[in-house]
Amino acid sequence: MSYNEPYFQGHFAGFAIVPGVLLVEMMAQASAAVYRLDRQLQFPADKAPPEPGKLAALEKVRFFQEVHPGDKLVIEVRLRQRLGGLAKFGADIQASGNLVAESVLMLVSPLDKLPSKSVRPIHPNKDQ
Repeated sequence: MSYNEPYFQGHFAGFAIVPGVLLVEMMAQASAAVYRLDRQLQFPADKAPPEPGKLAALEKVRFFQEVHPGDKLVIEVRLRQRLGGLAKFGADIQASGNLVAESVLMLVSPLDKLPSKSVRPIHPNKDQ
């Protein structure tokens, strides 16, 4: 992580750490890249490469250690399960060989639709 990243300016003054949401974003983007490569292997070469998957769910997001400016991060992604356009990944981030964050993520193809019963609002409306 570069010392010059803008989010270090205010997160936190005198004790800079990488915001957890950015660690989750790193795991999601790495999973999307693996998802795209996996989908390319599933389709004939004459088709256009599929779009990267869209984040559908996060499970078991855990943070174990703070990430500071100057830390070198290694992101590892594992495809755990595939069901049509839906894929489940395990992802973790290490800094200096220490586990700093892990998550289970689900991605879906932008061309596929999730069944409406499986999609729940983040903030359910009490009137529904």
